[in-house]
Amino acid sequence: MKVENLSKAYRTKGAPPVQALKGVSFILPDTGMVFLLGRSGSGKSTLLHILSGLESFDAGDITYRGNRLPTSPSATATNTATAAAGSSFRITA
Repeated sequence: MKVENLSKAYRTKGAPPVQALKGVSFILPDTGMVFLLGRSGSGKSTLLHILSGLESFDAGDITYRGNRLPTSPSATATNTATAAAGSSFRITA
């Protein structure tokens, strides 16, 4: 999986946008484990939701096995992304 310049902001009416992800890029190996560590509010859950196809993103590209995932979730994209990201991830406090 290849992620390039991924960005996501949450917008609430009457409030400034909250930038959850800004220009995130990385390449994940086809096999093995990846650990995602960071402070509370740093965008870990947002990133996992996007990679799993559960949440949309504002900008950037996500490519898995030559297929580019759309910015908005769809059934096909969710199935592809879930297969790419793995169906199991754990968020702990």
